[in-house]
Amino acid sequence: MNPGNTDPPAKDLTPTEARDRVRYVRAMVAKCEEMKEALATVDAIKAAVPEFVRDYPNLFEAVISTEPYHKASLRTMLAMLDRMAEGTLKQHQASVIVGERLFDTFAKPQVKPQNQ
Repeated sequence: MNPGNTDPPAKDLTPTEARDRVRYVRAMVAKCEEMKEALATVDAIKAAVPEFVRDYPNLFEAVISTEPYHKASLRTMLAMLDRMAEGTLKQHQASVIVGERLFDTFAKPQVKPQNQ
C-alpha cells in the first residue's frame, strides 16, 4: 500500500462488468492483431481502436509491437476475468493468481539460488 496514495480502493467488478470487459479486450486485441498482420500502420490501428489505446495503452503497445508479447500471460488474465464473470472468483483472488503466475514466469527465473 502506498501511504501517499489518497485514491479510494478500486471497486470489484460485477460479473456483468467482467464479462463485458473480457469480451471487449478480446475483440480489441483480435482487431489489432488482424490489422497488424494486414500490415496496417500504427496510426491506422490507433484510429480504428482509439478507446482501446486510451484505456489499455500498455496492452495496445504490446500487441502492435514488432517484438512478440507473452500471450500466455494475457490468456491467464482473460481467463481470470472469465471466472469473475461466472461468479466463481472474486477480483482479489484473480489478482493474486495473476500476480503469482507473472512472478513465476518473469521474476523467479531471474533470481539466482543462494548457495547453502
